[in-house]
Amino acid sequence: FHEYISKKNSILKRYAELLRMISIQQFSSSSLQAINRRAQEAASEVEKLASLVNALDARANSMMNLLVNSTLLYDLQCVYRLEKWKADHAVQLEQWLKIVTDVEVLCTLGTFAFNHPSFVYPEIENGDLRMKAIALGHPLIHEQERVHNDVLLGEDQRIHIITGANMAGKSTYLRTIGVNLVLAYAGLPVCAQSFQCSLLELRSGMRASDSLKDHHSYFYAELDRLKSIMDELRSGKPLLILLDEMLKGTNSNDKLAGSIALVKQLLPHRCLAMVATHDLALGKLATTHPDIIRNFCFEALIENDQLSFDYKLKSGLAQNLNATFLMRKMGIIPAT
Repeated sequence: FHEYISKKNSILKRYAELLRMISIQQFSSSSLQAINRRAQEAASEVEKLASLVNALDARANSMMNLLVNSTLLYDLQCVYRLEKWKADHAVQLEQWLKIVTDVEVLCTLGTFAFNHPSFVYPEIENGDLRMKAIALGHPLIHEQERVHNDVLLGEDQRIHIITGANMAGKSTYLRTIGVNLVLAYAGLPVCAQSFQCSLLELRSGMRASDSLKDHHSYFYAELDRLKSIMDELRSGKPLLILLDEMLKGTNSNDKLAGSIALVKQLLPHRCLAMVATHDLALGKLATTHPDIIRNFCFEALIENDQLSFDYKLKSGLAQNLNATFLMRKMGIIPAT
């Protein structure tokens, strides 16, 4: 018993100290005041538990063990007190220690908000599915390099087909939307001038990977991800779906046919979706479904034999390609 419990002593002392620090703070928020009151009781009892464990550690002293234990049954008295504490408070202990977790989370959120004073708090709405942001940027890109874009999903444009050359910014744009939505739902400010969204579940098909252990190829992992998304849609759950270059693991004709079929499957369901792709033919869906699908693109700029990107979202399909240009520039294939 002593060997097991004595290992917890230093941990209990740290928790007791943290709870005591929380209990003496002055808060104006009603929710934080409630945490403060819980911490006062918790600090006292956890300190008492640490003290009882410390008292049991005294048995390691040979003179103490010889004199006190032999005359007063010190071991048994310590264990009795610990068992009594356990009977009285074991159920509450987990909730008391969770107070520290809750305060850690709030400190983290508060630190993020403090470190980004230019970010704005989002407006989260009930009702029709929509997402609208002005000057949305990725919070992990330095502000001197960050490029901002507007987002409008919903109403007559629930699905965006986003085309563009390699490195033009398609994937970063999808990640920008995803990470800011996560921040918004966590109660944090987002990297934008304004941000409104409805309540949605976020699902993405961006980082699928193969697995030797599970005998899954990359293509199977991607299909498995897409199946889980469709299963949730068919259950009626409203989703924001971010798909980056679907079906990369198959030939180009099969990839295009599968991508078109998947986008069509999204049409009758309650969802908003962004699909980044190199397949310009996928953009033809905006012609057959103009009330739901819109085309946007990121363009590569080639001027004076130099390649550059402005990372700004534009309407329509991408026109410029850069793979062959870069291969010639790097000497992989001969210049023509």
